[in-house]
Amino acid sequence: MEVPIVNELLCYWQNNIKSDASVKNDLSICVLEFYTSTEITDAKNRLFVVAEKYKGIDPTLDLPTKTGRKGLGKAKAEIDDIMELWDKLMMAKTTSPNLTTPTFCAVNLLRIPRPPTEAIVPILSEEINAVKGELREVCKRMEALTSFVTKSMEPSLLNPPSVPSARSDPLSRNTNYPQSNRNSTGDVVPTWASRVESGSLIQPTDQAKDGFITVNRVAEKGTQQIRRLSGKKLLADCKVKSVPRQMTIFAGRLNKETTCEDMVELLESSAIKVNTCKKLPGTNKNGYTFKSAAFMISFDVQYQDTVFSELVWPDNCDIREWVFTGRRAVGSSEAS
Repeated sequence: MEVPIVNELLCYWQNNIKSDASVKNDLSICVLEFYTSTEITDAKNRLFVVAEKYKGIDPTLDLPTKTGRKGLGKAKAEIDDIMELWDKLMMAKTTSPNLTTPTFCAVNLLRIPRPPTEAIVPILSEEINAVKGELREVCKRMEALTSFVTKSMEPSLLNPPSVPSARSDPLSRNTNYPQSNRNSTGDVVPTWASRVESGSLIQPTDQAKDGFITVNRVAEKGTQQIRRLSGKKLLADCKVKSVPRQMTIFAGRLNKETTCEDMVELLESSAIKVNTCKKLPGTNKNGYTFKSAAFMISFDVQYQDTVFSELVWPDNCDIREWVFTGRRAVGSSEAS
């Protein structure tokens, strides 16, 4: 068994090269942008070693000779040499059955670039077309199965037999039938017909020739949606004025020496106007003393985006929206 040759560039090339010229061009651009000039030269040298082995097995092979490249376009020229030699080796393998394609592997996966989108699209197209073909086959089988089941069903299931009248058949007056399965004349009514209840959402209309009852479903009335809006008209001299909506936050994990004035100064430095600022008690009702200070701060809702910015607050402090409930305000006892 031939030992794999370690080279990340040739491994990537071997797994992504296609016969399409546009894919080859995109692949060479990706290799040129990702790999260094040293890596490209090393890959070229290793590929020419494989070419020499091929030549030793079959001296009649017409393979290109190794040429040294220099100058600014060295990397691009060497990639073209790799592409040309690769095509020659693949063509030689088809004409000489004794030749085997070498396997290139990668050790450092960080040196494997992502394949270009143009190289992935043809593969995905093939997979999608294969899935579509399988779905078509499944649909054909489902149609055949449905047709078979329909033809195999007993006629008695499609056309329920009519129940004989008690007057024509005295044996039909059987006490085993519940009273709910008899009509006003005492005749036995099929169970499937007696289940249609009058006054429900399912309203019977007529009975078809096949024995089934056609029903109409009455749609339930939906819940009326409450309309709501927020005014936007600016009134200068008007007695009717709106009150800006306030937002309250809990600010905790602060130094115990911090004061309300310090908090107001901090927020005003970020252009936030504070309406109220209250320092929460340092001891709870159970006598536990908190290790840090906490504040209850209110401001207009227009500042909420700025308030909840990490760049406004000291490192590792705790900022939460204050949730008011019926009994107490959540956050007042969480000043630790």
